[in-house]
Amino acid sequence: MSESVDPLYRLIAGFFGVACLAIVGINAAMRVAAQDAAVFVAGGRMLAAGDLDIYPKMEGAPVTSPTYDAQYCALVSSSEAACESFLVPFVSPPPMLIPSAVVGALPGMSGVYVLCLLGALTLGIGGFALWRWVVDNAPVCARPLAGVLILLVPFAQNPLENGQNAPWLFAAAVAGAIALAGTETWAMAVVLGGLLAACTVAKASPILLVGVLLWARYWRSVGVFAAVVGALGAASLLWIPGQLWADHAAFLPEFSTWVLGFKHNTSIDAAVALGSDAVGVSAGWIYYFTRIKAVAVLAVVGALMYRRVAPVDVWLVAWAGWLVMNPINWWHYNWLIVAALFGVIGVRLKSERHAFVLAALVAVLTPGLSLVRAGHPSGIVLGATLVLGTFAAVVYTLFADSEA
Repeated sequence: MSESVDPLYRLIAGFFGVACLAIVGINAAMRVAAQDAAVFVAGGRMLAAGDLDIYPKMEGAPVTSPTYDAQYCALVSSSEAACESFLVPFVSPPPMLIPSAVVGALPGMSGVYVLCLLGALTLGIGGFALWRWVVDNAPVCARPLAGVLILLVPFAQNPLENGQNAPWLFAAAVAGAIALAGTETWAMAVVLGGLLAACTVAKASPILLVGVLLWARYWRSVGVFAAVVGALGAASLLWIPGQLWADHAAFLPEFSTWVLGFKHNTSIDAAVALGSDAVGVSAGWIYYFTRIKAVAVLAVVGALMYRRVAPVDVWLVAWAGWLVMNPINWWHYNWLIVAALFGVIGVRLKSERHAFVLAALVAVLTPGLSLVRAGHPSGIVLGATLVLGTFAAVVYTLFADSEA
């Protein structure tokens, strides 16, 4: 790290990680309902017990089984009536049930706390690692990025309180940036491959990011990823009954349509669906829009590869593109925007004044604005605009840089 950087800002950035751990500790002590972590523990315990009514049925909206409700509500509330107001269904691919069964085997609330702790570690360490890597390349970002991390501590509360896996996405993006900016080592390969595998098992679509690692010839990271996903895939084929695979395939298409109208979904697809509904046009065409949009994003990333843009930049653009492609975007996914904007634009800044401008935009427009407007129609439109604007900004930066 540059000797010109005041150690105070390293401490401030490190405080972000401490704050993440403190949030989880306080929530655990107060027994705050970790509604997303409870999903995996409940699903894992049902699989271990041989109860296959894990996935919801679609009856206009997701409807969970009574046994799932009982398992879930036992983890998040002592009152079943209170639990019903925020019950979250299990929707991850079947292989996610394997690690879910492992944490579900822990007694009492231990599995929930483990998942919350994992979120705190990935978000906290990821935030400090991002600060250190950006500052190594652009010392002018030391104060601005440290300030962003501190300002966003309150907005770390929601994903950490609920035990969400969005911090895994953020950590995978940061780990990949650090690994691809240097020489691949086995240590980084294990971290990167493991994190990307976890994201893929939980959400499926991050598997697309493996394409960047293959293009960059980061064979160790690809090997670790393949080993983890392959092992879980083999275990799921042996352990998970075919009925669960069929149940997942049955509910997914209708769920994908329903979630476009869910008030907390701030994806581009959700904003387009909202606009279609406002003008009285059927949203059926969004099925094709989603696929055309995905092809366009892949074409842009492919063009950057063709221009031999640095692998670290392609990696971060690919994560920003993942947000564009994804028909579901919860506001806490926008931690990826922090990584993309500072990792692509911040590292190129030479003026601290410009770095503060970027920091102000990131602090206001990423998790902050998204959370404040969550659930409001304007929040959906603003969230979608932020995702598209981030992708456009980093792509423009790289194309302009490659032509300079």
